Amino acid sequence: RPILATRAGGIPDLVLQDKHALLVNVGDIAGLAQALRLLASDPALRDRLATEAQTHITQSFSLAAQLEATKQAYQKAWRRSRQRLRAGNDE
Repeated sequence: RPILATRAGGIPDLVLQDKHALLVNVGDIAGLAQALRLLASDPALRDRLATEAQTHITQSFSLAAQLEATKQAYQKAWRRSRQRLRAGNDE
């Protein structure tokens, strides 16, 4: 299913306009209606947005992706910590 959402909170950080979703401004009733009409009248757009969003979410937010991101964050913190310790010992 395609994503139609408002540009509120962290939503714009999760999906890209016209690539993964259609985004409208909060309170923009005319924009929401226009986006709904567009989705209703364009099956190819619906399919493309749905496919792109599913791929993006699966690749970016799957358990495996989250574990890898967490591992990389810990490795980066570890490297920085070791560098600080080494720099402190050189003084």
